[in-house]
Amino acid sequence: MKPFFTVLALCALLLTSCDQIQPLLGGTALPATSLPQPSVTQVLPVLTSENLTPTASGPTTLKVWVPPRFDPDSGDLAGELFTKRLNEFTQQHPGIELEVRVKALSGTGGLLDSLVTTSAAAPQAMPDVVALSREDLEAAALKGLLHIYSGPTDIQDGPDWYDYARQLAQIQNSVYGLPFAGDVGLLVYRPESIPVPPADWSALLQNLTPMIFAAGDSDSIFTLTLYQAHTGAIQDSQGQPYLEASQLEEVLNFYAEARDLGVMPDWLVQLEDDLEAWDSFVGGAANQVFSWSSNYLSAGSSDLAIAPIPTPGASSFTLARGWVWALSSPDKDRSQLGMQLAAFLSESSFLAAWTQASGYLPPRPSALEAWNSNPYMPILAGISASAHLQPSEDILITLGAPLKQATLSTLAGESEPANAARVAADSLLKP
Repeated sequence: MKPFFTVLALCALLLTSCDQIQPLLGGTALPATSLPQPSVTQVLPVLTSENLTPTASGPTTLKVWVPPRFDPDSGDLAGELFTKRLNEFTQQHPGIELEVRVKALSGTGGLLDSLVTTSAAAPQAMPDVVALSREDLEAAALKGLLHIYSGPTDIQDGPDWYDYARQLAQIQNSVYGLPFAGDVGLLVYRPESIPVPPADWSALLQNLTPMIFAAGDSDSIFTLTLYQAHTGAIQDSQGQPYLEASQLEEVLNFYAEARDLGVMPDWLVQLEDDLEAWDSFVGGAANQVFSWSSNYLSAGSSDLAIAPIPTPGASSFTLARGWVWALSSPDKDRSQLGMQLAAFLSESSFLAAWTQASGYLPPRPSALEAWNSNPYMPILAGISASAHLQPSEDILITLGAPLKQATLSTLAGESEPANAARVAADSLLKP
């Protein structure tokens, strides 16, 4: 009965948080691409807040939505820690019940789709607290499905948040939730084959060791990372998506040289996403790969090591993504409790343990510093400190296609870097 009690508590708490927030209107939703998955509901008794009065028919029920990866009933260590944390919160709030629903990550019946349909058909059934990726946070906020976080929080100016985490939580200078999981781009390698990881482009080329990345990635994250690390602008003076041909040409020149030296083999063009690149690395196709920290942390292999991404001049730069606790209930009477729950689930000591178990990075420096058993903690801290939130979804979609084409044509030897860069930049110019 204990896990049952805990999940119920989480749902109730999240439901409360959504109520104190002001709606943001306008915008469009992200397209749904995944197959639908059934949602799972668990109901547990929770403690009552002083601000909430149980109804005559029973206790007040708060709703929490999470994707499968954050299911408190997953049976793994992360789920156990999550369940324990929920129980700790409910011990402080008698008389409240939490209803935790596990929603598909995307697609019909997924988190974003469910927010859209529930808001239109049964607003009273909206979750109080919902775990959202940055992509879904943007879409949901711009559609008026979320509320601005009005509770006391240090996310904007407190010292214990990485810069990318501050960016993760905010849209148009308003806070829409509290970050609880981070993910940064980095280099993963096998130290028995690469004793010293390359710090910059020159070292990578001199090592003559093949490197894997998803050249066919629709968002072209690796190329975008190197382009931004080379100070390339992604928006013009009017805020429109933009590429500087000269800066992109430098990245493509690096690709062409790496291709000729065998550092970036032509089969990279067949890799269409990060998971394919990671699988190729795990399968032994090469001994170093550009990937996300979540892949490395989830692997839990002592045979692997990490380093910052090789950049021009060894400059510190990478892109980051992550998850936040957002608020969406229209009931203002329960928002304070919901915000308290979000803060409770984002507290440093809890995140220190939970993120290690879940394969994510904590968005708080103090939480990552508590990873003292991880020998790569200092490296992860340095990478996290230099990370920037990846561009918004609309910019990724707009820039992804021309960057992908430029990357593929260069690696395949079908186009000279200068021409590929010019075509990519010109494709964004309005007639």
